[in-house]
Amino acid sequence: MIHGQSIPTPPTSSAGQNPPAGAVLAAALFGSDAVHNGSTADPLPWPATSTEFMHARYFSPNLGRFLSVDPIGGEVGSSQSWNRYSYVLNNPLTHTDPHGMAVMVLDELALEYIRKTLPEGLQDQVALDEARLIDKASLNAIDSSDPSFLDLKGLVNLDPVVEVSTGSTFTYLDEQGKKQTESFLYLPATEQYEAAGLLGYTVGPGSNPHDTGTFLSTNANVQVTLTSDPRVPLVEMQRTTAEELYGHALLYLAGKPFMHPDPGVEELVKALHGRYPR
Repeated sequence: MIHGQSIPTPPTSSAGQNPPAGAVLAAALFGSDAVHNGSTADPLPWPATSTEFMHARYFSPNLGRFLSVDPIGGEVGSSQSWNRYSYVLNNPLTHTDPHGMAVMVLDELALEYIRKTLPEGLQDQVALDEARLIDKASLNAIDSSDPSFLDLKGLVNLDPVVEVSTGSTFTYLDEQGKKQTESFLYLPATEQYEAAGLLGYTVGPGSNPHDTGTFLSTNANVQVTLTSDPRVPLVEMQRTTAEELYGHALLYLAGKPFMHPDPGVEELVKALHGRYPR
């Protein structure tokens, strides 16, 4: 299901190890450096076929190839990404793919918005690892009672992956499974009216039992998109980012009701907005 922000209104392996937890990704609609997100450190052996289940697809060590396609499609402008049986664009010396699924593009503005939801002393603690994932280990090592920091910790320790991106548009799959793209809207305040608009959307893959599936993400991840409109005041983007990440996305991952009409959601959103007074 898809959600908007307006103003003002695991299986266990044979070794007993859990598969890697989800991570928050800073991903872009339009970006620069490609990084890859594809093997996991805890494969599950598949003795009958001498393959390994990498939590997202099956891999043959003998062939050095995946036996099933990457569930995420190719990217325009990257011919190697359309070879959906390959691993990290056939460049494993440079790239890693810890979740077995996607090629992601870093969005610095999304990272900035995430950091700005935290107190100044904690903002620089949000670091990216080599795969451009928010570094879970560094966050878990920090002892802080700040509610937004605790919410961010929760996100990076849950499955599935949450993609956070910015842009002038957001994309989702409609009821017929067709990809749709719509534009964000921001109407600045005037002497007669308060500011209004649509600044953020969160959409999931249908894994939450409360997701009606009317609109779905375009891959197997939870996708959070925030407007990149430079006219929007910072406090409104703090509120929007917190609502989408620490409200809708976190509720979605926890398997709880997450839509605006659902019980308790409006109260949570109001509390999240209250962290960033206008």
